[in-house]
Amino acid sequence: MRSIKYSDGFIADVAAFEEQLDLDLLDRVLEGIETFPSHGSPCIRFSLSNRFGSNARKVPIGVFLIIYTYDDESDEVIFAGIIPQRAVV
Repeated sequence: MRSIKYSDGFIADVAAFEEQLDLDLLDRVLEGIETFPSHGSPCIRFSLSNRFGSNARKVPIGVFLIIYTYDDESDEVIFAGIIPQRAVV
């Protein structure tokens, strides 16, 4: 059974951007990632792989990116953060 975890950073990001996020859309996107974790793009900038790890993936949601990792061997998804797309260098 797939394990789903939310990092403290992810929870803090949701709280920080709560007014700017469509929370219903966020719930649907998270559910989609939980169902199909390989859906997200592994093509991420070097700064993101340094911060979140080499197996990090991204999924856009409005002006933000959901960053998560997926380990297919352990079948574990860890939601790592939500960042504004413009902040990615």
